Amino acid sequence: MEDFENMEFWIKWTLSAEDRIALSLNAEIEQNGYALTAFRLPHSQRVIGTTLGLSWLGHPEIASTTGTVEEVLALLRHLAEQVTAHQQSFDVGRGETPFFKELNFRELDLDLNFLGFFDEALQGLDPEWILCEAPVNAGSTNANEQDQDFRSAA
Repeated sequence: MEDFENMEFWIKWTLSAEDRIALSLNAEIEQNGYALTAFRLPHSQRVIGTTLGLSWLGHPEIASTTGTVEEVLALLRHLAEQVTAHQQSFDVGRGETPFFKELNFRELDLDLNFLGFFDEALQGLDPEWILCEAPVNAGSTNANEQDQDFRSAA
C-alpha cells in the first residue's frame, strides 16, 4: 500500500470564494451552534468580531471591538459557549459570566448583508445585534484568576 502520509493533494474549486466562505460558516454553525468572524475595515486599526448562528437559537448575535483579533475572538467564543453550552442569555445592559465579572452590552445597528456570505450563513434572517464591551481588567469570580486581564484570556 502506498504511503499516504506524504502525499500531495489538490482541490480545484468550482465555487466562488464567497460561496466557500458561506459553506465554511454554515459547517461551523451546524457543528458548534455558532461561527466566529473578525475583520478590519480599510484604513482602520479596529477589529470587529461577530458571532453567527446564535440568532437561530433565539439569541441576539454578538459583536465586539475590544482588543486584537485574538482577544475579540476569544471573548466571542467564550460568550457563544455560554449561550450554546450553558443556556446563558445576554441582552442590552450589564452581564457576567464565570470568567467576566462585568460585561456591558448595548444595542448595535449592524447590517452586514452586503457581505453575501453573512446573508447566506444567516439564510436571510435579519438578526438583532448586541455589542459586548469587556473591561480590559476583567476579573473572574475565581480568586485564583482575579489578577488576569482580558488580554490573557486569548
